[in-house]
Amino acid sequence: MKHLKFYTAVFLLMLVALTGWQCQLTQAPSVTIEHTTTLNQWGNESTFIYRGHLTTVNIIFNSAYDDNVKIHVTLLDINNVPVAVTSTTANISDEKPISIDLFVASYAYIGIAQYRIVITDQNSLPLATLSIPTYIALMGDFDSDNKITSNDVLIFMDAFNDFSRSQEIQHQYQICDINGDKKIDFTDLTLFATSYIEHNS
Repeated sequence: MKHLKFYTAVFLLMLVALTGWQCQLTQAPSVTIEHTTTLNQWGNESTFIYRGHLTTVNIIFNSAYDDNVKIHVTLLDINNVPVAVTSTTANISDEKPISIDLFVASYAYIGIAQYRIVITDQNSLPLATLSIPTYIALMGDFDSDNKITSNDVLIFMDAFNDFSRSQEIQHQYQICDINGDKKIDFTDLTLFATSYIEHNS
């Protein structure tokens, strides 16, 4: 019985050597995701992005894996339909933010969504998978009725005037900071006006 175990072990070692199989112990990357804007209207700090527009996802890795990896990012809408897909190659050992641009399809459903991030090595073997919640919104739809109406105009003007007086964004007006620069100014007004005209012409 002992001889059988010995010969089995020798056979397995020979098989490994002949096939060139390598055992590589790595620490799987832990991934965090950052975004410039937050939306508290839905009761959390979820990121929000806009349907039909470009969004930049900043991914920060913390990993002991010192090699180039393939990063696949897919945005799934409320029905788990992929509405933005991209991939890039990067080295994730230096903990520097990696920016990935995604264009969100105009057919994406408004509501809770998620980023699905898959990291694979150079041999396309998975190293880590992560899902990050986000929210797909219609730019300029401040009252969440999936339309851009005169009520949204009133909300924006209240937010614009309030920020002009206090230079601070009140909690209920955070969604009006469309470009996420911590201000509600003429840049946001231009973006809102463009979206209003686009959806009401």
